[in-house]
Amino acid sequence: MRLEGTLVSSVIPLLAGTVSTHTYLLHKEKLRWSESIAITILRSVIPMILFLINIPILFFVSGGYAEKNFFNQILRAVSIPIIGIIVFFILVLVYPSILKKVIVFISDFMSRIKLINKNRMVNVTRKLLTEVDKFRKIILFFVIKKKFALFMAGFWIFAAFTMDYVTAILIVRGFGFNIPWIQALAVQALMKPIIYSAPSPGGAGIWELVALGFFSLYMPKYMLGFSVFLWRIFLSYLPLVAGMYFFYREFRADSVQQG
Repeated sequence: MRLEGTLVSSVIPLLAGTVSTHTYLLHKEKLRWSESIAITILRSVIPMILFLINIPILFFVSGGYAEKNFFNQILRAVSIPIIGIIVFFILVLVYPSILKKVIVFISDFMSRIKLINKNRMVNVTRKLLTEVDKFRKIILFFVIKKKFALFMAGFWIFAAFTMDYVTAILIVRGFGFNIPWIQALAVQALMKPIIYSAPSPGGAGIWELVALGFFSLYMPKYMLGFSVFLWRIFLSYLPLVAGMYFFYREFRADSVQQG
């Protein structure tokens, strides 16, 4: 599924980020939209939790990179989507009534606009309130009854992160720059969440921006472009080819079943 999301994100980069693509693929497997979104949000929240655990790393690396303005700007940008996702997750899981009140407030405000049909707005509001309850139900189901599944998901995400980190480090070392492994891993642990939170990693340039920020810490400016290109080949273009195969096989199987 991750490979399929990589393919669609590259071919249709406007809105088809990995989150929206995974939601669609889950919905295609007969899950409700609320269930699909809940599962996908969990997939995004787990990295956020990993990031929170890694916050002490900031104090470990801040001394050596305090003068790196680009690096500091990346860290500031990371905090915004992370805070938004965590706040939304807490509202749905712990304080759903607050979220419902916000939905009702927005609905009442929009209903006052003459161009909007009030009856249709009421129906949309009811559906949203129902989806919030279903969303919370599926989240609690995983948190309470599927702890092992969440643990395994966290393990595989951690493994995927490590592979990404090592790839970037090997590119730097391949050009002859001897960088400390632990410190380089720690830096990327801080920068990774901005990639995972991006709505459109296939076309928005978020991946390249974060990679550029990392490589700029260790390499001269004239080598940054080619280094980012190599990084993109290993972590995007090669998976894109594999994703093309799995994407074709997935929809070909659907066509055979419908036929």
